[in-house]
Amino acid sequence: MASVCTYGSLTHADNEVNLVTMDYRTQYSPRNKKLFETRTVNLRGEFIYSTTQSIVNQVNSAIQAYSQDYKDFRYTVGGVLAHQLLNDASCFSGVKVISKNFPSGSPEQLASTRTFGVTLQAKYDVAEENIAQWTESLEVIGTGGPIKNLINTLYGPILLITSISSAVMVVQRGTAVGFNTYPFPPPPIGNSGAELLDRRRITQTSGTQQGTGLRYFRTSWSYQFAFSSITDAIPTSL
Repeated sequence: MASVCTYGSLTHADNEVNLVTMDYRTQYSPRNKKLFETRTVNLRGEFIYSTTQSIVNQVNSAIQAYSQDYKDFRYTVGGVLAHQLLNDASCFSGVKVISKNFPSGSPEQLASTRTFGVTLQAKYDVAEENIAQWTESLEVIGTGGPIKNLINTLYGPILLITSISSAVMVVQRGTAVGFNTYPFPPPPIGNSGAELLDRRRITQTSGTQQGTGLRYFRTSWSYQFAFSSITDAIPTSL
C-alpha cells in the first residue's frame, strides 16, 4: 500500500516519505479557555536512485520546494487522505516549514541514497470565546477632605487651606484583548450621572500579525467620575 506526500506543487514518489509524528497542542488563554491549536508534522524520507546526479537533482528540488511557506500539505495512504495541513480560513499562521535537514552521514549517502527530514507547523483557530484577556481596575483619588496648598514665601513655606472640602475622583479603567475581533468595553459602573463625559477614553490597538492573519485585538477604556463625598464614591464592585 503506497503512501504519498505532497507539499504545494511537490509530489514525492510512492513510499519516499514517512509521516513520523503528527502533534496537536492546544494553547489556552489566561482565562483558561482554548485559543488555538498548533499542529506539527515530522516527516522522514529517503531518495533512492542509481546515480549521484539523480539523487542531487531530487535533493535540490526538495530544498527548493520546502524553502517556501504557506503551501498545503497532504499525506495519503492507499489513496486515502490520512493527514493534512491546509492554509484555510481557520489557519491564521499559514503552514510553515520550521526545519529541514539531512541527518545521516553514512558512506552510502549521495552514492545510492540520501536521507532527509522536514518539519511543518501551522496554527489553527479553535477559540472557545473571543475574549483572550480581561483586566479592570477602580482608582479612588482623594477623601473629600480640605484642599491644602503649599505657598513659598520670603520667610518660608506656608500651608494654606483654600477649601474645607474637595471632590472625590474615581477612575474606572481596563483593557480587554479579543482573539479574533475587538472586544466591546463595559459600561460605566455606579452613578452614570457623576461621570465626567468629556474625559471618557476608548482606545483600540491594531491586532498583531500572526503569519497570514491578525489576532489579539486590544480595547482599552477609561471613565472618570466626581463625587462630593467619599461615601458616594466607594464602589461596591466592578
